[in-house]
Amino acid sequence: MKKIILSLIALSATAVSSCKPATAQEEAEKLDVHRISATISNQNITDFQEDAQGYIWIGTTRGLNRFNAHEYRQYYSSNDSLQLPGDRIQDIFMDSRKRLWIATTDGTCRYTDQDNFRQIPINVPYNNRNGHQFIESKDGKIFLNMVVHLCVYNPETDTFNRIFINFDPDKTYKQTCYIDNNNCLWAVNPVSIRCYDSRNMQLTDSIPMPQKITYSYMHNHTSLWLASKNRLFIFDTESKRFKTTPEAISNHPILSKAAITYIHPYDKNRLLICTQKHTFLYNHIENTVIHEKENGFPFEVPQHGIKCMYTDSHKNLWIGSPDQGYTVRYHYKERFNSNNYLRSFFHQKSIIALDADSCNLYISTLKDGMYIYNLNTKHIEAVNISRILPAQNTENIIVRHIYHDKDRHIWLATNTNQVIKCVLESNQLKATSIFSVPSVLCITQDRNGTIWAGSFSQAIYALKKGEKVFTPVSLYPQSFFTFTPTLRPLSNGEVWIASFANKIRSINPDTWKIRIPDISRADSLACIRRSKFIPSVLYEDSQGDIWIGTSHNGLLRYTSQNHKLSPISGIGCTEICSIEEDIQGNLWISTLYGLSKYERRTNQISNYYASDGIGGNQFYDRASCRLSNGTLVFGGTHGMTFFNP
Repeated sequence: MKKIILSLIALSATAVSSCKPATAQEEAEKLDVHRISATISNQNITDFQEDAQGYIWIGTTRGLNRFNAHEYRQYYSSNDSLQLPGDRIQDIFMDSRKRLWIATTDGTCRYTDQDNFRQIPINVPYNNRNGHQFIESKDGKIFLNMVVHLCVYNPETDTFNRIFINFDPDKTYKQTCYIDNNNCLWAVNPVSIRCYDSRNMQLTDSIPMPQKITYSYMHNHTSLWLASKNRLFIFDTESKRFKTTPEAISNHPILSKAAITYIHPYDKNRLLICTQKHTFLYNHIENTVIHEKENGFPFEVPQHGIKCMYTDSHKNLWIGSPDQGYTVRYHYKERFNSNNYLRSFFHQKSIIALDADSCNLYISTLKDGMYIYNLNTKHIEAVNISRILPAQNTENIIVRHIYHDKDRHIWLATNTNQVIKCVLESNQLKATSIFSVPSVLCITQDRNGTIWAGSFSQAIYALKKGEKVFTPVSLYPQSFFTFTPTLRPLSNGEVWIASFANKIRSINPDTWKIRIPDISRADSLACIRRSKFIPSVLYEDSQGDIWIGTSHNGLLRYTSQNHKLSPISGIGCTEICSIEEDIQGNLWISTLYGLSKYERRTNQISNYYASDGIGGNQFYDRASCRLSNGTLVFGGTHGMTFFNP
């Protein structure tokens, strides 16, 4: 069950809120206290906890849920003493002995290996059963904070017994408890903090607060973070002195003035700090604060309010809301789209063309124009097409292919039968030449510096260095309909050409002589089984093998040593869009449904989908590139998928 966290993004709920009167159907459902459901029992999340088997337990204001990444096993209260004492879950706690405790407004219980609950009697006056919080001391004592009462668990009688102290002397009816490194219990309420010796519960210190405390958190069992309406106090429990608020927080233009509502440790050195409207990442080693919208924030913050957080054993972050269920930010998905600024900027923008030089990533979208992302400054600049084509109406111009040549020129193929040669000046592209070429789909450059363009025609087009007009190079009879979506220079100097419904051609860059590579008819028939040959991309890897992506016929490999063409099975979709090789020699293949990895060493295929964190499933033809640091970038209808293998 330890693998359950790695499978699916958690589902949101549509259950009826607990504040509404129970319907007959709800009452009937509650009689079956172990229901299996595809949705969570309520949208108001109160707590998370992982048990020893890897299940995630989710508390709500209407029932308890055990989640196995596929479905929820729901638990409700009933008249049966082996079930929950109440439906409003206040706290779920796993103690050092791996026992699971549940506190509700109507009593507390402990989960058993019989898939039921042992209700624990609480010996307090006034018949109070409202369990608020479990706390465990360093010597294994289990305390129950009931706000006005503090109880300790007696294992001999299996009961919680009140400790006879004035636990809420300020009559605030709101306090939270913590155990520090010295095994002291700290009780925090809005007007004071008090310290008790957890061995005998003697009061050892009481400190009044200068402002009303609205939220508290204990960091590393050594310091209490105490938030008021517009100020943060940090109290050192060892020296029993207030510490200076870190400058990164006190000087931050937003965080310094906002009321903190929740704090959660993100990793060893960082804290997630939430306010009503914002989430920040504070690094207490580097003394830095990053806002959720800034570059470097590690994940996308959900749109819903944040009520609670939990990090499981796989480092997945569970985020609960008061009204919209919960979301999960999976740690393993950080392999994809870890640059939150870049990912969020292009989220849901259809990216149809990509290319990169040593300094910049060039990005073209279907409806939102073209952009340049500076790989050094991490800044995104929109490209002003009107500056590139000042004498034209640029409103409907789309850049559908981008290519950078050996001389640092950027070539743009547009939907208006133009090829534009550009240079980059002050983060903007400037046209140096504009060529008229019909319906260009792809551009490349051979070893002699000649620019080649494939298009919707029977010819490909070539521009030699120094010339001002592209020369058509005929491949097929004029009456024959075809198009050339992909051209690829090979390590031997030749340029391979793949056109619709035709055999692959190869052209010599010196003589422009065209030949047909040695591929047997039997191999071709074995590989092109469905529809016609519709190529989408050509790619030569570091081993000299040539990979051919097709529509309908999947991925093909041409082995140059024996001239064999063979199909590759296991790719999740037969509609191949683009191919890139990583530094380890593995191939990554984008498709119309998912991203696939071909591992060279084992000849195995791994398929990744939106649920694995790639952002979306549908990619665009030839919209990919590899950055100088090894990062691979693929464009799709969802935006960008990028990662460093």
